[in-house]
Amino acid sequence: MFEFLVSKFVDIHVDILPFDDNQVTPLHEAALAGHLSIVKFLTIKKHCNPLCSDKNSATPLHYAMMSGEINILTFFIEELKCNPNVQDADGETPLRYFLKDSKV
Repeated sequence: MFEFLVSKFVDIHVDILPFDDNQVTPLHEAALAGHLSIVKFLTIKKHCNPLCSDKNSATPLHYAMMSGEINILTFFIEELKCNPNVQDADGETPLRYFLKDSKV
């Protein structure tokens, strides 16, 4: 249902660029929530930039690491060729996000 709603919003040209003061995009949110189908829809069909960053320079890959969803991580790294070593404004990499948020 969520995927359907997102596609309808995009079809009627609802803005999919940053939507809050932190520059967090729907792509960041989909990655964090673990919605692979929405991540694919936004990046492949709507050409959202997978390298976009929020106000702290965190990319959707950083957010995906917080979700811990391996299939989303794989999609960003292997399919979209996102750099897993990209750093946010604090010098944190996506792997560091994963380690902070996991129970390892």
